[in-house]
Amino acid sequence: MRVVAADVEAIGRHYSAAIEAGSYAAAERVVQEALAAGLTGAEILTRVLTPAMYRIGERWERAEITAVDEHLATAISNRIMGTIYGTLMVEMPTSKERVLIAAVEGDQHVMGLRMIADVLEGSGYETIYLGADTPLAGLISSIQRHTPSVVALGATAPWSAKMLLETVIAVRASDPAMPIVIGGAQAERAASAAADDLIFVASDAESVVSVVAAAVSARV
Repeated sequence: MRVVAADVEAIGRHYSAAIEAGSYAAAERVVQEALAAGLTGAEILTRVLTPAMYRIGERWERAEITAVDEHLATAISNRIMGTIYGTLMVEMPTSKERVLIAAVEGDQHVMGLRMIADVLEGSGYETIYLGADTPLAGLISSIQRHTPSVVALGATAPWSAKMLLETVIAVRASDPAMPIVIGGAQAERAASAAADDLIFVASDAESVVSVVAAAVSARV
């Protein structure tokens, strides 16, 4: 049985209410019910957790919740991602190409990036996850050391748009044939500015597997 859009919206509201109340137990119940209803792990990450965390961020910006409330909601969602992780395992681990994943220098927003890494791992890709605020020089060094087939970059904060473009240019200078997958709020802008045929945009955790597969094929 497929879950219809109205059901997903209801699940999302229940999840939002749970994390806003600071209840991990309630959030986990919502996720378990979503899985039982037929949503995949990637769908829950994209359609439930991501919108809920956007709402948390918006409420914090409007001073409707405190920074502590925002941190608690983030911590709960990070724990929930651990619960979901096992459901993402659909292919033999490290049976596919290596993908190096990093947030650009200065960007601390990594929940979406971690979702992408988890989904790729579950789909058989070997991931090298560098995490938040990756220094540009260190990123280039890591690419040279780990020799990935694809580099995936995240840039979410408004001030990271320029750094994303600079990072794309630096990666391209280091390896002219490297496919680069970019995601986050600044991705489309950077892709347009770079005008590079080996740049691919992943909009969410549901689409990233097909986007990375296209990027791998582009290098061959």
